[in-house]
Amino acid sequence: MKAIRDLSKTITTRQKELDRLNADEDRAEAVIHAADEAEAAVAAARRHCDTEAADAFLSKREPNPAFNAELDRAEQQAASLRPGGSAARGALAVIETRRTELREELAAAREELTALALEDVAQRRAKVQAAFNAAVDALREPLEDLSAFDGMTMTLRGTFSQWTGSRMLLDALKEDGLRVMTDRGVVGPAWFGTVAQAGQEKYKALADEFRVAGLDI
Repeated sequence: MKAIRDLSKTITTRQKELDRLNADEDRAEAVIHAADEAEAAVAAARRHCDTEAADAFLSKREPNPAFNAELDRAEQQAASLRPGGSAARGALAVIETRRTELREELAAAREELTALALEDVAQRRAKVQAAFNAAVDALREPLEDLSAFDGMTMTLRGTFSQWTGSRMLLDALKEDGLRVMTDRGVVGPAWFGTVAQAGQEKYKALADEFRVAGLDI
């Protein structure tokens, strides 16, 4: 999980940098727009001056100085904004290059994060699967003991039947589908086929125990 947390922090940092670049792009575009508007104002003021000069010539009068004053103000405004506009245009190229790099880094990091998460899930699942299989396998010994006790009960009573409680329980477990998960898929526990034999071995041990206790078996 530490690797996942560390990588998530890296992704957050990169995403914040990308967000800042987007904000910087908006700011640069605003500066460029203002500079372009100032240049357009200069062009408009110059056209006004040219028109006024032509009208004054035809009217045999002096041009209105207000038009030249308007042009001077427009040129001063454009001159003050021109360096910022030029810098902003250069910044846009830098922003686009870095943004492309960040997007590639983020894509790779997110892909790696997914891979780490899948690995973590797989590891956890493997542990849970092992615990589940262990729990199923824990049924083995009680079933063997039940088989041994049933066999001893029949011996002591002098009776015999294949349909003992332990046998019916085992058959029911088989039919109802007690399973474990393995590399081969979902299958019945490997010990299903050995319970009866193991029960018989445990029956012999139990018989020996009773003989030691004095029973004639």
